[in-house]
Amino acid sequence: FSLPVPGTHNIMNAMAALAIGCALKIEPKVATERLSKFKPMAMRFEQIQLANGVRLVNDSYNANPASMKAAFRTVGSAKRAGRFIVALGDMLELGEASYELHKKLGEDAARMGVNLLLTTGDYAEAVVEGAVSAGLDSESAKNCSTTDEIEKNLEDELKAGDVLLVKGSRGMRMERIVETLKHSIGTG
Repeated sequence: FSLPVPGTHNIMNAMAALAIGCALKIEPKVATERLSKFKPMAMRFEQIQLANGVRLVNDSYNANPASMKAAFRTVGSAKRAGRFIVALGDMLELGEASYELHKKLGEDAARMGVNLLLTTGDYAEAVVEGAVSAGLDSESAKNCSTTDEIEKNLEDELKAGDVLLVKGSRGMRMERIVETLKHSIGTG
């Protein structure tokens, strides 16, 4: 069967669902048919083709360290003609480990091939610090004070062939960036 969502993490989730289905005596054929028709919630790996030739991946539903790394791996490994650009908001509710987890997030971004990193939030500087320490050029890792500033940077930077991932915790409302770009650039 085919799974209509990208990412190894989604394959693992589907396998877990199949295992639970088997335990509940759901026929494997029925379970795989239903998984083949799975539709993710809004703002979860939503793929949008912008009119300027940029593929936007809206994963702004929520964020944690594991989901961020999975998003980098999945979007970063996709075929593209241009750059891998990421607009990130904070991962909220991480407690005392927040600074270190955001710094590690920046390191992961650099190691997983992000070409341009735009961040906002209370821990944005930690993300930038981590990315630069892991080898991303300091000109390619920017701490933005607001989502409006990220939008401005993106409108100046985006080129045909680029892939843009937008991700952050719900409280960061990163979907505003997506809506602004869809309106200002258009879809197609």
